[in-house]
Amino acid sequence: MDSSDAKALAVLEKSIQGTIDALFKISATTFDFQPDSGPVLHQRITRLTTKLQEVETVAQNVNVNVPFSAIECIESGGNPDTYTKDMTQVLVDKNQKTNGIISAVKHLHNQLSDEVRRNYPELYAEYEKTVLQNE
Repeated sequence: MDSSDAKALAVLEKSIQGTIDALFKISATTFDFQPDSGPVLHQRITRLTTKLQEVETVAQNVNVNVPFSAIECIESGGNPDTYTKDMTQVLVDKNQKTNGIISAVKHLHNQLSDEVRRNYPELYAEYEKTVLQNE
């Protein structure tokens, strides 16, 4: 992510925070609603509308790919931090498995090289010469 993407994301985050703040204020107003609170509520709803329009405008400048499974997790009431932790653990496990396979292939390569060198020294010399030319 380059600096312009980071700035756009920060602006979007600030805009979303403003929207959350507007929703919180509406919630507080409606919780303790009095007949004379009507103009205040109307003003806060107008502010919310403005904030939502701002989010929509700012979001057009942000290009972030969110996995569909993450969206499903959030929509079903799951914690995004738990989702991230679980996905990170899956990636760590896959990385360890891949590193194990790489290590096993290197070990097999070394064993085969040793056997070819012992049993076919002239063929191994030709092999080394070819490898050195291709590097």
